[in-house]
Amino acid sequence: MPLVLAALLAITGGLRTLADHPPDTIFQTFGYVLDAEGNPVVGVDVVGDDWIGETYPSTTDSNGYYSVIFPAEGNYRIQVNCSQLLQQGYACLPYEAVSPEADPVRHDFIVSAATPLLRITNDALPKAHVGAAYHAQLGAADGQPPYTWQLTHDSPALPPGLSLSAGGVISGSPTTNSLFPIKVQVSDANSVITNKVLFITVNRQPTLLQPIWRTNRFSMRLFAAAGQNYTIQMSTNPSTAGWTSLLVTNNPNSGSYIVFDPHATNANRVYRVVIGPD
Repeated sequence: MPLVLAALLAITGGLRTLADHPPDTIFQTFGYVLDAEGNPVVGVDVVGDDWIGETYPSTTDSNGYYSVIFPAEGNYRIQVNCSQLLQQGYACLPYEAVSPEADPVRHDFIVSAATPLLRITNDALPKAHVGAAYHAQLGAADGQPPYTWQLTHDSPALPPGLSLSAGGVISGSPTTNSLFPIKVQVSDANSVITNKVLFITVNRQPTLLQPIWRTNRFSMRLFAAAGQNYTIQMSTNPSTAGWTSLLVTNNPNSGSYIVFDPHATNANRVYRVVIGPD
C-alpha cells in the first residue's frame, strides 16, 4: 500500500509541474480578420470570453489584426462582432473555441459577403376610395423569384371589397371607409418567408349636393374626405371630353367645400368630382 501511494504522489506531482508557467507568461490568441480576397476588415471587435461572462476585447487595426489576451490558460472562445460585420456588408461568423497555453494561438477569420435578405419593398400603399376601382402592386426584392403573396394568419382582413392575389396585387372596389392595417407575407422560390405591416386608407365617397341657382350662378357643397384633394368639373355635354374645372380643392385638411359655377347660363350643366390631384 505505501508503494502505491508513493507512485500516486509522484504522478500528481508531475502533473502539477507541467501546469506551472513563468509569472510573465502571456496567454494570447491573435490573428487577422480578412475578406475572401485577403483584404483587411478594419475596426471590428473580436471578443474573447470564458463561456460564463468574463470578456476580453480586441479591435482589428488597419491590417485587420487583432490580439486577445486571457488571464490564464484554459478553455475560451473568440468571436467577431456580428452587428459590425453586417454594417460592413459581411455575413456573421460562428465563434471559435481556443485553449491558449504558454505559446500564442493564431486564428484567422475569413468573412464573406452577406446574403441579402428577402424584403418587402412597399413602404406605403396608395389611398383607396369607396366605390372606386383600386389597384396596388406589392413588391419584393433580394429573394429568388417567383414570389407568392398572402396575408399572414394573424393579419386583420382586407378592406371589404378588396382582395389580394398570389401575385401580390390588391384590387377591387372598397365599400367601407376607414384605416385598415394589414400584414402581408411573401415567400420566394427557396421558401424564404418575410412579412410586413402596411396600411390602406379608404376614403369616403365624395358627395356633391344638388346645385342651387342664385344670382345667375350655381352654388353647391362638396362633402368628401379630409386629407385628400378633389377637382370639381362641369360640362354641358358629358358625352364629349369637354370638362371645365371649377375648383381644385388644394386644402387636404378640410372635408367640406362650397363650389360656385359663376358662368351658368342655363340648367343643362353636369357636374362631377374627380379624386385628386394627390
